[in-house]
Amino acid sequence: MKILITISVLLLGQITIASTAAYEVPTSQNELKASSVFKIEEISIKRNIDNTTTIKYVVPEELTGLRNELDFTGNLSSGSGDLTSDQGYMKCLSNRKKMMCTVTYQNLDFDSGLALQKMSNKFKDEELNNRLTVQEKFSTDPVGIIHIRLNR
Repeated sequence: MKILITISVLLLGQITIASTAAYEVPTSQNELKASSVFKIEEISIKRNIDNTTTIKYVVPEELTGLRNELDFTGNLSSGSGDLTSDQGYMKCLSNRKKMMCTVTYQNLDFDSGLALQKMSNKFKDEELNNRLTVQEKFSTDPVGIIHIRLNR
């Protein structure tokens, strides 16, 4: 009986928040702004009762060519907080409906040839050229902004 009670408390102590998200590579070039946003296919957010939050996601493969599944953990209280991992640093702001996190990476795996192939399968002509320019910038300066829509 004690085991069941403990498990119940543990399950009630963590909230999984389903969400949709987009990844933006910052750019100052107006002609690239629309091409600098990529869909994040896999993302999950888990928050414990003490506001310890873990965000787990896959960086859009069009940017890296390879699968980089990352998770960042930290304390999000009063709508803001810093999350860290071996792969970088994330600073987040949130409210009940959305969250925005700026991310600086280290140790991402890149394959520019595979990134080109993945981009070529999704985009054409000027859009492809613009996205390849964004990808090249990202490969030398891996930073971004994650825009998350929360579905509680």
